[in-house]
Amino acid sequence: MGWWPSCGGRRWRSHKRCPHPETIARMEKNCRQRPGAMAAITLHDVPDEILSRLERRAQAHGRSLNSEMVDCLKRQTAGVVDAELWLSEVDALCAQVKGGPIPLQELVVATERENQ
Repeated sequence: MGWWPSCGGRRWRSHKRCPHPETIARMEKNCRQRPGAMAAITLHDVPDEILSRLERRAQAHGRSLNSEMVDCLKRQTAGVVDAELWLSEVDALCAQVKGGPIPLQELVVATERENQ
């Protein structure tokens, strides 16, 4: 069964059915009143083995299960790059560089000098 805190903890019969429209309106109002509030996610049908692994990881890291899951999400999404945004940033940096491309041999010599 589903649960919405903003409707006083009342439950509805099936998580597949939407809550009452007044409840949705109240939830939207609460979100507008607390713009800095974090989103909440509910996971369904999490296999026991995955839950056990997450709980063990949380305990090993000295965190709550929620904190461990947030950390997992951060690490999984950290490498996601918007290619268009990245290319536009590269183009902007290239426009600032004067003198054109650096020959490969100069890069090799500079790298060897730094490593000495």
